[in-house]
Amino acid sequence: MSTKSESMRGTPISVHAMAPSDSEPALTLDGARDSKGRSGSCPVKPPHPEFSFIDGSVEIETNDCLFRVHEFQLNNFTVFSHLIKQARGDPSCFTFGEPTKILCDQSSTDFANTFRVLYTSGVTGSLVFSASILRSTLRIATVYNYPGLREFAIAGLEKLGLSAIERIQLSDEFLLPSWEKSAFTELCRRPDPITPSEAQLLGVDRLVEVARIREAEQHRKFASTLIESFKKHTLIKSSSEAPAIAKFKDKGPAGKNIPASLPNCDCKVQEDKDKKQFVAKCKQHEVAPQILTECQSLLKEHSKLADGVNELGKVIFSKHPSNVNTAGGVSDASFLETELNKASLIRSSANN
Repeated sequence: MSTKSESMRGTPISVHAMAPSDSEPALTLDGARDSKGRSGSCPVKPPHPEFSFIDGSVEIETNDCLFRVHEFQLNNFTVFSHLIKQARGDPSCFTFGEPTKILCDQSSTDFANTFRVLYTSGVTGSLVFSASILRSTLRIATVYNYPGLREFAIAGLEKLGLSAIERIQLSDEFLLPSWEKSAFTELCRRPDPITPSEAQLLGVDRLVEVARIREAEQHRKFASTLIESFKKHTLIKSSSEAPAIAKFKDKGPAGKNIPASLPNCDCKVQEDKDKKQFVAKCKQHEVAPQILTECQSLLKEHSKLADGVNELGKVIFSKHPSNVNTAGGVSDASFLETELNKASLIRSSANN
């Protein structure tokens, strides 16, 4: 650590120097004085190894350790600012020259992570904090009312690419309705099944709704795949336009063009032994009637098959009338949004 940093943060205080006075109660979050754990028979809580500064003017006591920090780091918290003023106005809670003592129920881990953010110098640039640090910071900023720090933590968490269930969990704790739509959409669209831990976090009511929407989404995707496949198939074109022989007379197998010029017809008029005339057909005209009959039969089968495929498409379409457009496409956003709103899974921002 540089000399400048050490002068700003002070020197970690020793256990003995941080020992609270036996006669001074601390002020709790609800404004009540607490004198428990102050008798000589109770062990003194150790100072936090990272955030116990000899020049700190506020002492925060958690369930397992003591923080001694600088007051300017707490002034932006509305609740802390109020508690500090209240404690200093009460002779039983404050002794001049001693740090102001405040008793807090939040975990020491949350406080330590929050102070890591607060004591990070802006000169070092925009650091990326871990999800655990930002989650703790968001928790302390919410409980002790520091809107700017809360927004900072939320913005930092948004950049970390948290999973859908993590965003839902944070929204449950910190009321972040703007996260819920994308989180539940991702969860309902995800191919992986819901895990037991995720089910426990969601609770029975939300789990039932999510399972219903996930099943409907799978059916919708299957329908969409079939319809898109139908749209590209050549048989579909025959349903609205009945095939005619004339349409295919210039097409060969696989749609390849037949040469425009055929061999010359060499049919001849001949006489039999009875002097009766007849047409001696060339090879082309000998097989032409059979080819024509077979083509007509194939075209009829082609039309029947196309009609069957189209009927199947209509059945699929009818199962999803509000989500499949006339071109056969399915709207992902509108379907999930409708289902999520129907299930009331997303909280309104107005309810915050």
